Amino acid sequence: PGHSPLGKIGVSLLLLCMSLMAVTGLVLAGTDIYFPPLGQWVAQSIAAPGVDPASLAPYRPDLVDKAAYDAMRAWRSPFIEVHKFTFYTLLFLVPAHVIGVIIAEVSSRTGVVSAMISGRRFKRQANRDE
Repeated sequence: PGHSPLGKIGVSLLLLCMSLMAVTGLVLAGTDIYFPPLGQWVAQSIAAPGVDPASLAPYRPDLVDKAAYDAMRAWRSPFIEVHKFTFYTLLFLVPAHVIGVIIAEVSSRTGVVSAMISGRRFKRQANRDE
């Protein structure tokens, strides 16, 4: 047994949202605290003249070029919105997925969830009167 068509859409949405969270999170970490992989590039682009980009510290306006910093903040703005929207979408999708799994397990009695937990699939037994 696999996913139903609705289940396939749900899993695809979950994977898409988690990928978006990862990518936008990396961009935001690079622009906020100069964290790799994008942090070094951001630090080099906003460092004030005469300041070593490696010495930049988060939230130290005296070490950055004001115009370059403002341009970087404008560039990152859409990433913040996507990150927030995706977070709220995941807050809906994760419980919906769990509820869908419970409903599918109870209605179809395939034992898929029990197999994920114990490693053994418990199938319903046929009645002896049949």
